[in-house]
Amino acid sequence: MKRKTKTKGNISLTLVLIFTAVLISIGINLILTSIDLSFNSKAFISAATNRSIARSCIEDAASKIKMNNTYTGVFTITMSNGSCTATIANSATSGVKIISVSSVYDSYNYSEIKKLDTNTSPFTISN
Repeated sequence: MKRKTKTKGNISLTLVLIFTAVLISIGINLILTSIDLSFNSKAFISAATNRSIARSCIEDAASKIKMNNTYTGVFTITMSNGSCTATIANSATSGVKIISVSSVYDSYNYSEIKKLDTNTSPFTISN
């Protein structure tokens, strides 16, 4: 007499366990990817905001120089979302000012140095 074994239940249970493991690993991968993406997005937005704050400081420095061509010195602008400090100095070339800007936003620092030529009309800003 032949003996019949019931393997249908064992195969179904094995398949369920395999699919569950695969789905859990896919879910964990998606969660880790989304966390990494959110950190990268935050860093990108913070860097872009920091550059905008620095550019605002450069524009303010250009405005101060436009009002007074002999202006040199340091000024700080504090905003609700960050701050920047600009240093305006004379360069070796007559009529050219050096603007050094440092801005801080959300613990990110950004620095930039520009040359402002007052010999041209309108003034030109270059690296």
